[in-house]
Amino acid sequence: MGEAGGFAVFANEERGMDALIALLNTNTYQLLSLFDAIRRYAPPNENNTLNYQKFIERITGIRADTPLNSLSENQLEQVAVAIKRIEGWQVGTVIWRIAEE
Repeated sequence: MGEAGGFAVFANEERGMDALIALLNTNTYQLLSLFDAIRRYAPPNENNTLNYQKFIERITGIRADTPLNSLSENQLEQVAVAIKRIEGWQVGTVIWRIAEE
C-alpha cells in the first residue's frame, strides 16, 4: 500500500503477515539458517542483530542453526509472529489527502 519511515505499509495486518511469510519463503531466505536469515532481515547496521536472533530463537524454540528450508509452515509462521513482536508492529490509520492543484 505504501511506506512510512522506510517500512512497508499494508492495508491490514493479515496482508503484512502474508508478505513477511512470502519473503521468508524466497530463496534469498530459504537457503539460510535462522541465524543468517535474521542477520539478513535485521542487519547490524540497523539493529542489535544478536539480541534479535536470540529473541527469535527463544520465542520460537527453533535453534539458530536450523535451515529455514527445513521449517514447517507452522514454524515459519512462528518466526514471522516473533519478528512482528520484536519489530513492534502497530495497526495504524490511513489518512488520504487529495493534492491541491
